[in-house]
Amino acid sequence: MRIVRRLTAVVGVVALAGAFVASAPAGADTPEVYAGSALGRALNLSVLGQSATFGVSTAKIDSTLKASADGAGQVLVLGSTTEADVSGNNTKQEAPQECAAAVDVAAPLLDLGLVCSASTAEVANGMPHAVSEGSLAKLDVAANTLPINSVIAPVQDALEGVFGALPDTLDPATDTVSDLLTAVGTTKTLEAVVGHSRSEVSTDAGVVTAVGQAEAAQVDLLPVGGLLENPVASIIVSSAKATAVYDRAAGTANASFDPAIVTVRLSTPLTGNTEVKVAPGETITILAGTPLESTITAADGSVTNNPDGSVSAVADGVKLELLKGVNGGVVLELAHAEAGAAGSPAVLSSIVEVAELPRTGGMPWIPVAGIGAVGLAIVARRVVLSLH
Repeated sequence: MRIVRRLTAVVGVVALAGAFVASAPAGADTPEVYAGSALGRALNLSVLGQSATFGVSTAKIDSTLKASADGAGQVLVLGSTTEADVSGNNTKQEAPQECAAAVDVAAPLLDLGLVCSASTAEVANGMPHAVSEGSLAKLDVAANTLPINSVIAPVQDALEGVFGALPDTLDPATDTVSDLLTAVGTTKTLEAVVGHSRSEVSTDAGVVTAVGQAEAAQVDLLPVGGLLENPVASIIVSSAKATAVYDRAAGTANASFDPAIVTVRLSTPLTGNTEVKVAPGETITILAGTPLESTITAADGSVTNNPDGSVSAVADGVKLELLKGVNGGVVLELAHAEAGAAGSPAVLSSIVEVAELPRTGGMPWIPVAGIGAVGLAIVARRVVLSLH
């Protein structure tokens, strides 16, 4: 009986040791996951059936400690593009500003300035960060290089007929309007300062923030053709901005947008010096019935909340259909921005059966087996001695 008890004790020791070593949490820990992205675009241009994109920037980061940024002064023009891409903690890549001459999409109608970009991607102390920029210095259109006299003549006659029917106090405007319309065929027609876009995604201990922004632009129609040598029409587009923020502690995300606001300043004998605001979602047409007829569409923006908790924001751009009476005109799509963010917090296992002491290497089955072997040897020796 004593032998049975001793064998039972040894088996118990081995079983206890095995349980101590082999026991592990029944649940599995889930690491934190997050991602953010941003995009900005300063200008899409279409003229005479040709198109080009200017001032584009993108930035992306995620919880695998990756960060990337890409910028382009003009898409497909290599001298104006930059790229930065890193992976891993405490890494950084920086592509300083690169500039190149823009490629004309409808020469000699267009005169384009330099296009530039810059990009940076880094991960510092486990915090990814990416930022990029793209810009176009200027955009000029000289419609006088086109055969448009046949377009101007019938419109000019019609407008002069309208002014002739107005009170005598406006008669002097007739000659001014005539000069204005004729100037379309003889002087620089459109001048624009487009600005640039910027995209940035950053991480800190509390949040992931993505911001896409396309900055202000100003387009002047007949830059010196209006009253007192003001532009006949100036179209000023404010910046468009989209933001997405992910709260790392709460595991929730939200997004917002600031759409571009448009201000139109007219300086003609008919309108005088007038300023008109175009609110998001509105469309107006100015200088109707002339070769300078232009339609301005100020788009709004939107926020999307997806079932998986991810969010995105879009600040839609402003569309300018300019010089519609001149060979189809010029179409500018300005100031478009996007941002998105998503994630889920870390989840820790809630079931812990037996605390396990720190160790190195694999499971220590050999020491356990040794404990059992020693115990069995002791019992066996006592059995042998008792038989003698």
